[in-house]
Amino acid sequence: MTQLSFIIPAYNASSTIVRALDSIYSLPLKTDEFEVIVVDDCSTDNTLEILQAYATKQPNLHILHQEQNHRQGAARNWGLNEAKGDYVMFVDADDTIARGIIGVLKFAEQKDLDMLFCFTAWENVQHQFVPRMYEIPEFLVVTGGEFAEKYYDEVCVGPWTYLWGREFLMRTNIPFIENRRMEDFDFVEQHIVKANKIAYCSEVIYNYFINHGSTVRTMSYDTVADWVHVCYRRWRFCDTLDSKYPNFVSKIDAQCRNFVSSSLSVRRLTRFTQSDVRKILNRIGEGELDYLYTKGGWGIFTRLCMKHRSVVLVFITLAHPTAALSRTVVRTIRKNIQIGRASCRERV
Repeated sequence: MTQLSFIIPAYNASSTIVRALDSIYSLPLKTDEFEVIVVDDCSTDNTLEILQAYATKQPNLHILHQEQNHRQGAARNWGLNEAKGDYVMFVDADDTIARGIIGVLKFAEQKDLDMLFCFTAWENVQHQFVPRMYEIPEFLVVTGGEFAEKYYDEVCVGPWTYLWGREFLMRTNIPFIENRRMEDFDFVEQHIVKANKIAYCSEVIYNYFINHGSTVRTMSYDTVADWVHVCYRRWRFCDTLDSKYPNFVSKIDAQCRNFVSSSLSVRRLTRFTQSDVRKILNRIGEGELDYLYTKGGWGIFTRLCMKHRSVVLVFITLAHPTAALSRTVVRTIRKNIQIGRASCRERV
């Protein structure tokens, strides 16, 4: 019987996918107790070839290939539809699984949990893995609503830090958003409040590697637009909760306000040309901008972005070259300071 399904979306992951797979296949699990589903999201490198070679040695490794790139959300949705395990883990192709997963799987099965929140070890700048600590009662089984109200400010929204009951995911029928970045925030939040039985365990089950090339960290027009879009989705979800979970909603509201005000700030948007700012606003959409405007509490420039695009575009046209020049000057000054300091240290 398949107890656990590992679902891995992979896009141009040739340098990391073997490391991720090795961490799974080194676990003390029998071949028929788990499966690994890797969804190649139309990679342009040799990720698919590496997977096919790996699969010749592992009969429970299933490879799915998307003919077009639809981002992690679509890959996870497809993998979940094909999964057969009682429980599911979502794994990023540049991270690894820790051996603690074995113990928490047994606990989840014994308690028949919908979700189990666990430790993740995060890579720091010294490339050491440090578990992120949480002040949550361990092994206490509660409803999702109680968990959201009491502990949401402690939890992580990464789907890879949870062990998921597959039947629960099928029952809720809430997919990841597709063709967007930041597809996981509202996925996790919507499932938390719907869980009948959720618990926390301090066992490390996941190692999160720093990926400076991640699309979430890359400054591009669609990244900025998707940061705003995920806030819109999260607020819309909160609208359906009424006043049932006030603490939960207030935490989401605070995060979203920070994300939107940062994304639609003068400092952020003057990094882009007029053409890219137009793409940002178009990708967000008129309806979403109108909704965000009604939330209130925004600065003048952010309000202009939401209601008067032409004014913003004129401003960007005038400000972009100046802002770009000033940033270049600042970088040059900082570089010269660093060179000067290094030279002084050498003399000493």
